[in-house]
Amino acid sequence: MFKPTRKLTIEVLTIFISFLFLMIFARNSGLDIKLANLFFKPELKWIYRDHFFFEDILHKKGVWLTILIFLWLIFKVFVSYFHAKKKDLEYYFLVLISSILSVLFVATLKNYSTLSCPWNLQNFGGAQPATSLINIFSANVPKGHCFPSGHASGGYCFLSLYFIYFLLTGHRIYKKLFLGLFLGFVFGLTQQIRGAHFLSHDFATIAISIIIPLITTHIYFYYNEAL
Repeated sequence: MFKPTRKLTIEVLTIFISFLFLMIFARNSGLDIKLANLFFKPELKWIYRDHFFFEDILHKKGVWLTILIFLWLIFKVFVSYFHAKKKDLEYYFLVLISSILSVLFVATLKNYSTLSCPWNLQNFGGAQPATSLINIFSANVPKGHCFPSGHASGGYCFLSLYFIYFLLTGHRIYKKLFLGLFLGFVFGLTQQIRGAHFLSHDFATIAISIIIPLITTHIYFYYNEAL
């Protein structure tokens, strides 16, 4: 394993920027609203908001699956440490830290964001007006606490399994994308169906889950070189 090269860094940055553009496109093109309307009926509101499978199983109990994966990563870190496998230790340590930071960063942005959940917007029977992306963190606009997607971050944070390995080795092992993409997609779609998030919120979470591993890896090597 080696320090991430300029080429690898630019490639990850390009993917990150692509998802930022997808986020802006989904929001400004009306795609967010069109998709949300599939699960909203004026007379019934959000059809699946309180559905047992979506709310209790995939939303509430789905968190436990994320916790189990974090426990598995902690286990892999300890096993690598006690077996003196430096390469594995570096990999799983960076994956663990990146995944945790991705979830925490998404949660922090949600706390300060002015963007509201679909079910709180006037378009969908709520009380809040739509907020422009320009005012996303404005102190003069009431907090919406709904951007990026928090629940989806419990899945997309594990995209670090792929991006950390890619940055450390230069190899594209696409099967390492499966866990993060599958879990993030399921969690994200669940919340979109319930009316808790728009598609653009998920794109923002994906972008964060891509850039955090890049930043974490560079800080790790910078710190080690400074010692």
